[in-house]
Amino acid sequence: MAEYYFDIETEGLDPSKDRLCTLQFQRLSTEDGRPESELQIWKVWEKGEEQIIKDFHEMFYADPVTEKPKLWGFVPIGENLLFEFYFLGYKVQHYLKKEWSLQFIKEKPFLDVKYILIVMNYGRFTGFDALLGKTREGPKVAQWCKEGKHKEIEEYVRGEAKRFIESYQVLKREIPKIKLPYAISRTGP
Repeated sequence: MAEYYFDIETEGLDPSKDRLCTLQFQRLSTEDGRPESELQIWKVWEKGEEQIIKDFHEMFYADPVTEKPKLWGFVPIGENLLFEFYFLGYKVQHYLKKEWSLQFIKEKPFLDVKYILIVMNYGRFTGFDALLGKTREGPKVAQWCKEGKHKEIEEYVRGEAKRFIESYQVLKREIPKIKLPYAISRTGP
């Protein structure tokens, strides 16, 4: 299994109107969540949206030769990943005329920390992402994409990735220590 920090930045929330801005990923240790590679940032202003979608589809979804779905080669780790799947799935259909089936998304392993953060936020959905150190810059990214403020976008993406990965390392270390009343005894990773 290959775990990857994964996120995208977009010009908005509607993939039929809004462009992808960046797609970023970084391989993480399955043992403790520490980075095992450099952060990759695919930028639409360098690569183009269609090429990013094509390259990501090959890496994430289907073997280019057999077209059989890949399940374990790229396991995304992130926050609010269903949005990423929705946005990118629309773009895959638009550019490649292929569809990410609901069956694939159901079977594809991924870890979305959103739900853990909501529990940590006393069950409140509002403000849970502040636990990851989300800054007030997030809402500005869509506008920066439209304005071509590439330096600001890249700084934001690098900072967000760093904060997420540091937080994920704490979650990987601390959550296994929680003892539930009916849990069956288990050993380490």
